[in-house]
Amino acid sequence: MPRYHGHQLHVSVAGPEDGPVAVFIHSSGLSGRQWNRYAEAFVAAGYRVLVPDLIGQGESEPWRAEMPFHFHADLRAMEELVSEVAGPVTLVGHSYGGLLSLQLAAALPPDRLRALVVYEPVTWGVLHAEDERALASFREDGFFDDALGGTEEWTRRFVDYWSGEGAYDALHEAARAQMNRSARKTFEEVRSLCYDWTPARHYAGIVCPTLVMHGTRSPAEAQRICALVAAALPDATLRPIEGAGHLGAVQLASTLAPLVLEWAQQTDQ
Repeated sequence: MPRYHGHQLHVSVAGPEDGPVAVFIHSSGLSGRQWNRYAEAFVAAGYRVLVPDLIGQGESEPWRAEMPFHFHADLRAMEELVSEVAGPVTLVGHSYGGLLSLQLAAALPPDRLRALVVYEPVTWGVLHAEDERALASFREDGFFDDALGGTEEWTRRFVDYWSGEGAYDALHEAARAQMNRSARKTFEEVRSLCYDWTPARHYAGIVCPTLVMHGTRSPAEAQRICALVAAALPDATLRPIEGAGHLGAVQLASTLAPLVLEWAQQTDQ
């Protein structure tokens, strides 16, 4: 496996070598497999598709440093991955992957980006700049406590916050086991991004066409974040997905994959 930011990462690569490049970045607790339907659609349309498993997720190497994980480590790894690509790229990210995609897009020169698509990026900093009450409620509830972080109880709270009470217990046993195997790393992802204070104006330099999606059944904080991000970008479209929740990018893949592909293809014209 290739090495990025000092860690071996599994990266699925498919499609013609001379095709336009699309990079898909997955959500916390999941892996690149969440993008299978999208990758198939993009490859069929002639794209070169790169789908990494982030540090400690999927088939990639666990976080090896003694210090607590910070999302900047995954960001550095994605920067190194994209630096190997010739020409502009299309970035697609969901949740944590959406945060990484936005941070990466803000750091790249404009000529290195073809398009950007994010589904409910967890860029909590844009919300803190407006109202810190959401962060305060998580802190007071002990959600960031080391003793709780990475335990099954923490994972239950995490899943239930995003998908509703009882969502964790409703998961198949294999899905729960998968999430708990990487729960400590997921906890440290979440803690670091929740304490990030990057304001919405930081993303104003992203000038490529950007599609920002959110579910109409998602937490109010997630929907507000999307509105703030879309308003800050000079060429962004905010698209609510009716009836969807935070996992809509996964659960509605058969519907959203053609939509995302169409958006990407429009930017190539």
